[in-house]
Amino acid sequence: GAREAYDRHLDALAMDVCGDGAASGHYYPVARHFDFYEGHSWASGLRPQGNGKSQESNSEAVTAYVGCWMWYGLRGDDKAAEVALAMALEEARAGRDLYRFEGGAAGNVAEDGYSLRTWFGDEEAHRIGIQTLPVSPWTGLTSTKAWAETVDWGFVKGAEEEWRSILAPVVGLGGGLEEA
Repeated sequence: GAREAYDRHLDALAMDVCGDGAASGHYYPVARHFDFYEGHSWASGLRPQGNGKSQESNSEAVTAYVGCWMWYGLRGDDKAAEVALAMALEEARAGRDLYRFEGGAAGNVAEDGYSLRTWFGDEEAHRIGIQTLPVSPWTGLTSTKAWAETVDWGFVKGAEEEWRSILAPVVGLGGGLEEA
C-alpha cells in the first residue's frame, strides 16, 4: 500500500532526528540535535558553530520529536517511541522554562544567553510566533494558559497577517482575543 511505499523514507527521517545510533547500523547519530545534558535541542546539533550552539524554534523541535513518537508507535517500536516521547516532553519543558518568560518570549536561546531577535526580525509577534509554529495539538505543551495570560496581546493588531494566524491559538489561551 501507500504507507509501505514511504516506510523506509520515514524510518530514515525518524532515525536521523530521534535515532539511537545502533538500530540504524550506526548510519545516523544518536539524537542529532537533542542535548541530553542541557535538556533541549540545538539547531546546529551538538557541535558549536562560530557563535556557539543556539536554537530559534523550540516548538519545531517539540513537533519533530512528537512526530518520531507517533511514527515509532505506528511501527510498533515501543522502546524508540518512549525515547522520542521523553525527548518531546523534555523539549517542551525547556520551551516553558527557557524560551518563554513573563510577558513574552525569547527569539533565540544560545549557550551564552538569549536574544530577542529572530531571523524574521525583533518584533514581539516574531518572537512569540517562532516559538509557536507550527501550530498543532502540541502547541499547548510549550505555550501554556498560565504563560499566555501574562502577555499583553495588543501588539497582534499591528502584526503581519501571516504572524497573526500563527499567534491566534496562543492569544486565545491568554484570553487576549478582544485585544487582538
